[in-house]
Amino acid sequence: MNLSRISIKIAVVMLIVISNINVVSAGTYEPSPNANFEILSAEVSPQPARPGQDMFVKINIENYGRKPAEGIVLEIEDNYPFHFKYSNTEYNVSKHYTEPITVIPKISEYGNYEAFYHFTVDPKAKSGEYELTFRISSNENNAISRMKNGEAGYIKNIKIYVEGKPDLEIESLLSDEVIQPGENFNLSVKVNSVGTGNAKNARISLDLDELPEIAPLDDNSKFLSLLDAGKSETVNFHLQLSKEAEAKTYNIPIRVSFTDEAEQLNLSTIETIGFLSRGRAELSFASIKTDPVLPKEGDSVELTLRVENPGTVSAKSVQVYADHPFRGNKQSFVGTLESNEDGPAIFTFIIDKEGKYEFPIAITYSDDFGDHELKTNVTIYASEGGSNTGSSIAIIFILLIIGGLLYRNSQAGKAKDRIIRYLHKDRHSDKENTK
Repeated sequence: MNLSRISIKIAVVMLIVISNINVVSAGTYEPSPNANFEILSAEVSPQPARPGQDMFVKINIENYGRKPAEGIVLEIEDNYPFHFKYSNTEYNVSKHYTEPITVIPKISEYGNYEAFYHFTVDPKAKSGEYELTFRISSNENNAISRMKNGEAGYIKNIKIYVEGKPDLEIESLLSDEVIQPGENFNLSVKVNSVGTGNAKNARISLDLDELPEIAPLDDNSKFLSLLDAGKSETVNFHLQLSKEAEAKTYNIPIRVSFTDEAEQLNLSTIETIGFLSRGRAELSFASIKTDPVLPKEGDSVELTLRVENPGTVSAKSVQVYADHPFRGNKQSFVGTLESNEDGPAIFTFIIDKEGKYEFPIAITYSDDFGDHELKTNVTIYASEGGSNTGSSIAIIFILLIIGGLLYRNSQAGKAKDRIIRYLHKDRHSDKENTK
C-alpha cells in the first residue's frame, strides 16, 4: 500500500519536470509568431553630416506584436562614407560596443528599444545622399551566423545627406609670357572644384585697381552659378597692356569668392599670375643720300644712311655695315636709338671706276628680346669722269629691299617712297641746270 503511494508520487514529480523542460525550450527557440519588430524611426545628428566629422544615429525598434520579442539581433552594415566607431544601449549608455552586431535580450509586447550608434564620416566624402543599412532578426536557428552570410533578417535603409565643404583652386594661363606695350592678350583661368562640397555663386575677378597699365577689353569679372565637386570650368579675360607700360614684371591678382550649397559659408581665395613686359625696337631707313649727289669716277663720296626706330623701346648698340668695293670705311657706329628717334650712319669712300655698284648693308642692334640683324642692298651708278654734266647724267638708285627680318613693311614702304621722291627732285633739278 505504502509502496504504491510512493510510486504514484514519483510519477507525478517526473511529469512536472518534463513539462517544465518543454516550456523553456519553446520559449527560447520558438518565438511567438505574434512577436513582430521593425525599425520605425531614426534620428541623425548633425544633419546634414559633414566629411571628417563624427555623426550620431539613434534608432527606435518597435515590437508591435502581442507577445514579447526575445533575442533580437541588430547589425549595422559597412556603408561608405560612414565608418562605425561604437554603439551603446538605452540600458547602459556609458558602455561602448565596438562590434557591429548587437543582441537585444527582450522587447516587451508593444514596446520599443533605442540603440545609439556613433560614426565618423569619411573626410573625402562628397556632397550627396547616402544610405546607412541596418539588418534585424530574432536569434533563432543561429541567426547571427546566417545574418553575416546575408541569409536572414529584415533590412532597413536610412537615408543620410552629407554636405561637403567646397574648395576652389585656379590654374591661369596667359596667351604669351612676354607682352609688348600696346599689345592685346588673353588670360584663361581654369577653376577646379577640389573640395568635398559643391561650390555656388562663384565669382572670378581680376583686381586691376593698382594696375593702371592693364585695361580690360570686356568684363573683368566672371560668374559661375554652380560648380560640383570634382568638376572644372574655364573663364577667359581679354586685356590690353598700355603703350606707356614699363619694361618690368606685372602681377595680376585673381580673386575667387564662393559659398557652400546652403549659402551659409562664404569662402574666398586669391592667387596671382605674372608676366613680363618687354618692348621691341624696330629699325628702318628714314632717308638715304650721297654727297655729291651725282658722283663720277674718281669722286670722294659720302653716303649717309639715316636709321630710325619707330619701336616701343630703345635699340642699343646700333651699328651699320656697308660691304662696298671702294676704298673707305665700311662700318659706322650709331649707338643707342630711343623710341621714335633716328640717327645717321656715314660712309666715306672713293669711286675709282664708273659703273653700277650693288653692295649689301647690314644693321645690328639689341633690345629687350636680344640681338637682331637686318639686311638690305644698295645700288649706286657712277658716271664716267671728265664728262660734262648735261651729257653724262649720273643717276643714283638706292633700293632698300626689305627682307624677312624687317618688322614693319609699312615703315620700309614709307622710307622707299621718300627716297623715290628725293631722286625725282634731283632729276628735275639736273634738267633745269642743263637748260
